[in-house]
Amino acid sequence: MSVTRKLASSVMALIAVGSFAPAVFANESHSNAAGEFRSSIAVNGSILSMPYGVTAKDGQYTTTYMPLYYVEAALKKEGINSAWDGKTRTWALTTSQTNFDFSGIPVGSGNTTITLNGQVIKKLNTIVRKDPAGGAHAVPTTYAPIYYLQQIIGALGIENNWDGQLHYWGATTPLVVKKGTYGVLSGGTEKVSQDIFLSGNGVTLQNVEVDGNVYVDPGANGTATLSNVTVTGKIVVLSGANHSIHLDGVTANTVDVHTSSPIDVDVSGNSALGTVNILSTEAQNAVTLNVTSGSVTNVNALDNAPLTLAGQGYKTVNIESAGTVEVAGKVATLTVVKPGAKVIVDANASVGTLQVAKTATGISIVNNGSIDTLENDASIAVTLTGSGTVTSSKGSISTGGSSNGTGGNGGSTGGSSGGSSGGSSGGSSGGSSGGSSGGSSGGS
Repeated sequence: MSVTRKLASSVMALIAVGSFAPAVFANESHSNAAGEFRSSIAVNGSILSMPYGVTAKDGQYTTTYMPLYYVEAALKKEGINSAWDGKTRTWALTTSQTNFDFSGIPVGSGNTTITLNGQVIKKLNTIVRKDPAGGAHAVPTTYAPIYYLQQIIGALGIENNWDGQLHYWGATTPLVVKKGTYGVLSGGTEKVSQDIFLSGNGVTLQNVEVDGNVYVDPGANGTATLSNVTVTGKIVVLSGANHSIHLDGVTANTVDVHTSSPIDVDVSGNSALGTVNILSTEAQNAVTLNVTSGSVTNVNALDNAPLTLAGQGYKTVNIESAGTVEVAGKVATLTVVKPGAKVIVDANASVGTLQVAKTATGISIVNNGSIDTLENDASIAVTLTGSGTVTSSKGSISTGGSSNGTGGNGGSTGGSSGGSSGGSSGGSSGGSSGGSSGGSSGGS
């Protein structure tokens, strides 16, 4: 069973454990919470329990707190164990599952730390008070802000909302598709107002407008297809294989590729994707995007997993990691933000503007294709090699190896013989040239 589906049942169990006695979390000071109230908790529109909530300050803001033992009891039933360390105020969750996506939740700060399999996923402020439901036998327990519980549950595929006026917490479990095709076969579009979880190999979601998120998890060797699908939330790719995830005629503002295996995402059918975030869980999990028809407004490489960009339609690519990005197609603008990144431009591939930000150092570029404009705003030279061409350059560029035809305001070049050099004058001899006499070309 997948992590997200497990959490769906966990939330339902969480809401039904009103008869559980609260677990005592020791070594916390008691809070002078402002008030207590009955709340309604519902799943898929059905009220399952009415536990007590607590209103108290979290910093300068007043917010709602819910008892952690509800979550603890539910997760234990689903094979997710927890251990509380009262001295360090750490709530440690452990599970055999590893593919969770917490990238959209800032760790933050607070008196309590939540970890998952040893990794810190959240810091928040908790309070301690007796649960009124326990009556005369009530014992102190720890309460956490519902806002952060919502975040954690939501990141794992459970859409949930809190109505502070009605004290109503409603959770909608995802629609799980395990096999076959879901959606109108032809001649129309179905509207779905909940998250959808594609968990089976070979599953197709078609002709659907999703008011929520779509999670794609066909397995390390599986495939999944979205055809004529509009998503108001985001698409989260959790697994797949070579040429395995097909987005055909898909419109979505955000696609998170948070895969636990090497994966190819093929984009076709005039798909329109806003931002694609590369969040592969391991450095060896190479990600390939292949856009044959459609557009991708932004691609953010946020970890060190190798990324290949094939096809065309990429407007802006931001490299915010020390990984390798290979351009095998056409990119309008590529910006390197973090130090240590490597950019490869394949033969017959092109980059309009390749910009190295001031914050990026130790950048190497292997250009066997074409770069229209190469701009280095960093104080350290960019290393440029390869047999491709650069039409114009700016900033400090260090070249060597094969010939590079460049022109611009300078750089240091090396080699035994010169290629074609730019600037106000050129020559046939190599060595180091710059400023008005060299450009940024290298000899062989």
